[in-house]
Amino acid sequence: MSENDADPTLFVTTGLEKSGNTWSEMMLWSMPGIGGFATCASRGLPATVQYLRRSPELLALLNERGRSLSEYLAVILGAPVASGQGGLLPETDRERITSCMQPIRAAMLTMKDNFYDEPNRRALSLDELADRLIQTQPVRGEAGAVGAPTKHVPPHTLREWLPGWKIVQFLRDPRDVLVSTFYHDLGYLDRVIGMLVDRSDESEPKLFTDWKRRYFTDRLERMLAFHEDRSADPLKLVVRYEDTLADASAELCRISRFLGVEPDERAASEIAERYAFKTVTGGTSERRNSAIRKGKAGDWQRYFDRELVEILGEPFRELIVHLGYEPDDGWVERVPERAEAQWDFSRFRRGASVVQAFMSVWYASDDLQRRYPIPTDFRREDNFFAWLESNATPEVQRWLDLTERLSEWWGVDIIENQYH
Repeated sequence: MSENDADPTLFVTTGLEKSGNTWSEMMLWSMPGIGGFATCASRGLPATVQYLRRSPELLALLNERGRSLSEYLAVILGAPVASGQGGLLPETDRERITSCMQPIRAAMLTMKDNFYDEPNRRALSLDELADRLIQTQPVRGEAGAVGAPTKHVPPHTLREWLPGWKIVQFLRDPRDVLVSTFYHDLGYLDRVIGMLVDRSDESEPKLFTDWKRRYFTDRLERMLAFHEDRSADPLKLVVRYEDTLADASAELCRISRFLGVEPDERAASEIAERYAFKTVTGGTSERRNSAIRKGKAGDWQRYFDRELVEILGEPFRELIVHLGYEPDDGWVERVPERAEAQWDFSRFRRGASVVQAFMSVWYASDDLQRRYPIPTDFRREDNFFAWLESNATPEVQRWLDLTERLSEWWGVDIIENQYH
């Protein structure tokens, strides 16, 4: 149990994209004594916080009942509101709750998001959401710590939203993050196509001549915003990707202790072996058709050149030193004029990009959610991408045509037969 025997420790995890978040979270939520969301597939927690904070009606209701946002999230995770208390809100508020939730759900759908029932990846109905607020929610098992992933919400923002909660921050060398993020974004092209591709003539799309500056400047701004507050926080534990690669078992035990849970070292060792990169990828050095790429540190040295260092500038160099990845700027002098490896657009994942661009279609249909419970699963021939091709609206067809041209232009040879 947690150090506080009455209630479990409440915590969240976060980290920049491609910092080993998903991998680390899968291992962490496999540890004995760690409860809450059993998997990290859902973006439900940040969506919950962000959208509820924009709903004055629901926030007003919580305030009227003497409840806080932190208590709401604790209930969503399955933790008790407080010892001996029942639900967060009374049954008499049910109609008002569902009324408040309707515009929130509509806003979430436009952002390709939803409230999920973990670990089943099933979207919750408005009545089920009301149930979670009204009914008593037991702790799942005998968890000493109950938490959820937040999918890249900056630590200083989480501290504002969730005072008193512990934060586990996953950290990776920002240079490796940039490389890995680039290849990850090739499966989410709708997010970044405006930085990479000139579509003034969609019959002949082409890369912007200054695509590197457009793309990496944007990614640097996101990175600096995430690390905006660099002050010490006793309720935050930083877990380095490189340390987890070297000894995942030791890092899992360290996180457990931070959360007030006595670690099971044998279980940690078994979990680390189960999720080792060679196990996850079947022993291959790289999975080109997946968001999982190499699972290694230092790959940035193959891709960085003087042009990219100039684009990223002094703020990036300062961040590298601040985070402890270099003692000073001396590493810049070792960066070659011309990089060893070129940015490989043949890794573009057309199917994943099309699916991600039209997730709002899937979210809005109970039937599609039943037929394709994991819309990004390409292991089955009858998948959501195939459905989009067969039922293409003019907007979908335009995107299908564009991504097909890009695939031909970039020489894409990836067969998408994995779960993304």
